[in-house]
Amino acid sequence: MPWWLFKKSQPKNPVAEAPAAVTYSIGEEKTEQILKDSSHKETADYQAAMALFGNEKAPTGKSNSTQETEEPSEVLNFEWIAHTDGYHYKKMNDGKFEPTPYVKNSDGDYVPYS
Repeated sequence: MPWWLFKKSQPKNPVAEAPAAVTYSIGEEKTEQILKDSSHKETADYQAAMALFGNEKAPTGKSNSTQETEEPSEVLNFEWIAHTDGYHYKKMNDGKFEPTPYVKNSDGDYVPYS
């Protein structure tokens, strides 16, 4: 039988067990209470994350109910971007694209692809 100079390594024990799955069922009172709780939407971290993804406005620091919300006064302009797939897309001034593909007619008009 061959003799091995080095010790055989032992498998490491898992650090933590996998968390149990949380399940919610429609009609349960506990589930309804959890879904009604929207207190997390008032935190600064949540509002900053939503502003980053464009779903809500960024927090302005102090919130005062008597302040009027500022609406953008300029109209969103866009430019047409031709893609290599043969379609044209609207690129807004803020850098976002409209997801609808358009086709350019022979007269130069852009019509949504259907």
